[in-house]
Amino acid sequence: MRSNSLLACSVVIWAWGCGAPRDPEPPSVAELTAKLEKDDVNVQMEAISWIRQLGPKAAAARPALVAALKKSQHVLVRQSAAAALGQIGPEAADAVPALTEALRDPELSVRRAAADALGKLGPAAIDATAALENMSKENDACDTAQTALKKIRQ
Repeated sequence: MRSNSLLACSVVIWAWGCGAPRDPEPPSVAELTAKLEKDDVNVQMEAISWIRQLGPKAAAARPALVAALKKSQHVLVRQSAAAALGQIGPEAADAVPALTEALRDPELSVRRAAADALGKLGPAAIDATAALENMSKENDACDTAQTALKKIRQ
């Protein structure tokens, strides 16, 4: 029980301390992309936070987000990279294969973030429907997968 409380406190401290950008002007997308390539998780998370806020304006960061989604050893980086691709929207259609692959991530939070992102891509994610249908059979992720499928098929 104590370790769960400690983990919850750590997440809250992270979110409060470094999750939300504090600068009034966002860095350029090129700067954010460079930060994503750093080995420092806090730097990566700060960059992803900005990219999520910028949404479609940060479309040029797609390759770096895909790399983070595929290669990061950190669950929060993979989860946040998937979410950021969703925030970019249909312009991130080239990330559908990576997001589809992330539906098989060992971490539920990453799978859910990938499914949600695919839903936000809408019809551009039509190639992910078979994988989402498989995911919809999982008890712990079926709602997210079904919601994504509805958005894609609209």
